Amino acid sequence: MDKLEVKQQLLQLESRDVVQKWFQIIHKRKINAIRIKEINFAAKQASEYLRNSQSADLTVRPLLTYYGINMLTRALVLLFKKNGGENSLKPGHGIVTKQWSQILLGTNITESLNRIGALEVEICNGLFSELIDVTQNRTSIHISSSAVGWHINYTKPNIGNKLILDDILTRFPSLRTDLNNLELKEKYCHTISPISYNKIDGFKCQVYSKFSLIEDAFSGMEYNIEKLGENYKLSCSSEVFIKNTPIFYHDYLDSPFSIPQL
Repeated sequence: MDKLEVKQQLLQLESRDVVQKWFQIIHKRKINAIRIKEINFAAKQASEYLRNSQSADLTVRPLLTYYGINMLTRALVLLFKKNGGENSLKPGHGIVTKQWSQILLGTNITESLNRIGALEVEICNGLFSELIDVTQNRTSIHISSSAVGWHINYTKPNIGNKLILDDILTRFPSLRTDLNNLELKEKYCHTISPISYNKIDGFKCQVYSKFSLIEDAFSGMEYNIEKLGENYKLSCSSEVFIKNTPIFYHDYLDSPFSIPQL
């Protein structure tokens, strides 16, 4: 997706009329003036952080980007919450670090970088968990066009769940070059159209040869796996799909539409 297009979409959260319209569509009720100002203000702060991060030194750019995403998330949560404004938001970021000082060894940069994938965070009450709640942990899936084909509401992670950095990085196709440089194995594969799902026929899709990297996980979840030349055909009943829903990921960095990654 073009950066200018993304920016134009985000700017809509700074518009009083647009926020009023979206809130009416989502909640079927009017939004009060105070909540509109809170959403507009959070969106404007996000824009400023992200704009300044583009021209900032590399040493501070990640911090400015983080605060930009943080304020953008705050605006989204306030839009999706039916009741309560800024004062009803849970304090805190929603994640806490776990024993990072034991992994990042001060001035020993080389050793710290070698161990950085072991960094761990734990989900707690705060902005991150509220985002999951108000969005119902939903992902929009585009199957054959830029229009939304499916909505998948994934199981919400529990408070106290822990995440390892390596487990996150190895599941993002947009980081493929970095994964190769770090000699980390990918934990995803590209899907191939067509992808289909309904309650009668269940789920069907084709995936590239790199499916072998994650094949064991799917064979242990009652998915049918068929080798088709260099590729694979993946299928299951609707019951299995609902019980063990695959995680889909869209890479929007280069185009407004991409076939989901598995």
